[in-house]
Amino acid sequence: MRIMPAMPVYMPEYSAAVQPDKAEIPAEFEEIQTHQAEAVECVTCSSRRYQDQSSDGGVSMQSPTHIHPDNAAAEVRNHEMEHQFRDRVDAESRGREVIQNHIQLHTSQCAECGRVYVSGGTSTTVSRERSEENSQNDEPVLSFGEAFTAFAN
Repeated sequence: MRIMPAMPVYMPEYSAAVQPDKAEIPAEFEEIQTHQAEAVECVTCSSRRYQDQSSDGGVSMQSPTHIHPDNAAAEVRNHEMEHQFRDRVDAESRGREVIQNHIQLHTSQCAECGRVYVSGGTSTTVSRERSEENSQNDEPVLSFGEAFTAFAN
C-alpha cells in the first residue's frame, strides 16, 4: 500500500449537479492526476534488494532480489508464510502441535523520495508437545524466524 499525502477529492457527479455547465475537471485535479501518473522509483527504491537472513535454505530469496515497492508487502508476507509452513512440518515431524503462527511486516521510509515501503518481516511459530489429553501444563516452545530485511546498494 502506498501512503500519499492528503489531497482534495474531486466528485464529478457533484460538480455537474451544482454547476451543469462546468462539469470539466478543474486544472488543480488534472495536475494531481498527471503527477501521480508520472511517479517513478527513485534511485534508492530501484536499487533496494531483499534477502532472507535465516538459516533455512529451503525458502525463497536466498540471493538478493529486487521487488517493486508496490509488491513488497505481498512478496514478504508470502516468504514468511513459507517459513511458517516449514516450521509446521518440522513441528509435526517431532510430534509437536503448532498452537500459534504470527507474521510481522516491518516498514521504513525511503530517505530519498519519502515513500513508505515494507523493509522486511519476521515469522513466529509457537508449538508444544502433543499429548492425548491436551493438558494445559505443556510448556509452549517459541520459535522465532530470523529477520528478513531489505537493503539498498
